[in-house]
Amino acid sequence: MLLSVPPFAAGPGEQEVERLICASVVSDNTSVYDQMEQIRDASMRHNPPLGLHAVLLYQSGWFVYWAEGPGSALRALLERVRRDDRHEAQRVVHHSRGKRFLSTPWSMMMSRSHDTPAEFGLRVTAIRQMMEQGRQFAPTSVIRRLSAPMRLPAARHLPDPEAFHRVGVCGVANEAFDLVAWLGAQQGQPLAHRRFAGEVDLDSGSDYVEFMQDGHPCRVIAISRHGLLHGLRRAFLPDWPLLLLVMSGQPKRDDALMDRVRDACQGLPCCPALLGIAPDTETHARMASRSRSEGLHYLHGAPIASHDCGAIWHEAREQLKRLGAPASSIWPMTEPLLAA
Repeated sequence: MLLSVPPFAAGPGEQEVERLICASVVSDNTSVYDQMEQIRDASMRHNPPLGLHAVLLYQSGWFVYWAEGPGSALRALLERVRRDDRHEAQRVVHHSRGKRFLSTPWSMMMSRSHDTPAEFGLRVTAIRQMMEQGRQFAPTSVIRRLSAPMRLPAARHLPDPEAFHRVGVCGVANEAFDLVAWLGAQQGQPLAHRRFAGEVDLDSGSDYVEFMQDGHPCRVIAISRHGLLHGLRRAFLPDWPLLLLVMSGQPKRDDALMDRVRDACQGLPCCPALLGIAPDTETHARMASRSRSEGLHYLHGAPIASHDCGAIWHEAREQLKRLGAPASSIWPMTEPLLAA
């Protein structure tokens, strides 16, 4: 069902930006990273003064460019991008207005994939055709559908392939990546690996695994503390009903993790609930108090050791049951359809 009111619309007194995502075929795949570095340098010079924030993704011989900003500046940027000979066959795959999703001027991602350019292109065409029929997906959903579609056989024929649980995990050290690796082994599912780069020094990695959980597709994503502040990663936080925080019981390290979460959530349209995993009740109480002071919602249960992956996932699973079925990611078409 289409929504009657655009999600994440700008409220009274809030800045409204125009959002645009386009996909295009890379002309020369021999030096893609150098091309992305050049595009980053030019974008960092020209875009911030105009209020433009952007993300560039490369995968399977395609560029995907997501930009947000004032309408006139964004459309001028689109024209410049169209004339760039480093790519061709540009297609617009999302167009909307509302609150800003991209909190930093620039970020980019190179994604390893076994998909051919033709397979990636089929996903681009499918999303574009949906737009022409008057349906589209949220900006983050478009990026996921292109670069990381849900691949579980049991989820392929669902009415909305984007209606799956998304659970983020972050710890003071490597606990998040350990949990995702454990889940992959338990479920017999492979891990996916991603690399993100920021405008200066926010390069980071992320792993995820997907499986069926209580009748619903589920994806669990491990991120580092450093990765929480990456612009593209922050844009995805509103899509996550839960962010698991695996604490150590050491106040200095746990406070540092909460500081990163606070900074990552600042200015977002909405934030995930924080499911605290802590070894003792004192840590839970302190983190719950900190969360309240930052306007964040903290959930906690019985004390759990940071290495007890089975108990951690049991806690997360119970919370997912309380949340019920995953929400749809279909948005209404509120803008005139761009021709590209």
